[in-house]
Amino acid sequence: MRTEFFAVDRIEEQTVVLQDGEGRDHPVSSSTLGPTLTEGSVLRVSVDDRGNAHWETATVDDDETARRRAQAQDRIDELQNRG
Repeated sequence: MRTEFFAVDRIEEQTVVLQDGEGRDHPVSSSTLGPTLTEGSVLRVSVDDRGNAHWETATVDDDETARRRAQAQDRIDELQNRG
């Protein structure tokens, strides 16, 4: 088993749409992941040797979430300062 990151792209009713590192969408029932997720949160998920994600192992990685949000804000600031 290995661990991979998945980002919460959006929440649609009872489904959380996660994106993997290659930008592929993975719709998962919100009841599997829990009610406290927000868009932009990054989850650490166990993935087996066949590539199957074990969503029940998902936990929010606060450090990775903060790092990615800061990186996104840096990009926005850079684009705004180009003008």
